[in-house]
Amino acid sequence: MDEVYSKILDFIAHKPRSRGEVIDKLDSYNLKKSLKEEILKNLISNKYINDEEYIKTYLEGLIRSGKPISIRKIKENLIKHKINIEKYSPLLKFPEDFEKNNCIKQAEKKLKSLTKEKSMFVKKQKLKKYLYYKGYSLSIINSVVDFLL
Repeated sequence: MDEVYSKILDFIAHKPRSRGEVIDKLDSYNLKKSLKEEILKNLISNKYINDEEYIKTYLEGLIRSGKPISIRKIKENLIKHKINIEKYSPLLKFPEDFEKNNCIKQAEKKLKSLTKEKSMFVKKQKLKKYLYYKGYSLSIINSVVDFLL
C-alpha cells in the first residue's frame, strides 16, 4: 500500500487533481477495492483531494488568465476531469454579463481575421459558427453579432 500511496501522492503533486482523476489512477494499478477505498479515504481526510477546492482553483486560474471562455466549455472541461457538475453547481454561478463579455472578446478577435471577407453575410456566418464552436448559446451569439456588425 505504501508504494501505491506514494505514487498517488506523486501524481497529485504535479498539479491539482479531482477525486475522479485519482480514482482512475488507482484503477490503473488493479488494486483490491478495499485497498483503493482506504487510499482514497486517506487522501480525502488529509485534504490532498477536494473537488470543491479543485473547482475554485480551476475557476481562479481561468479568471487570472484573462482568456475568454464560455460557461459550457468550463463545464465540459470540469466533466473531463470527472467533476459532478450537478453536485457543485452553486460554485458555478457567474455574473450575468460574464458569458456575453467573453463572447464579445472572442468575436472581436475573430473579426480581425475576417477583415478580407467582403460579404457581410459570409462574415456573419463564419463568426457565428466560430462562436458556436467555442460553446456560446445561439441567443448570446446572435445578440453579440448584431451588436458588432
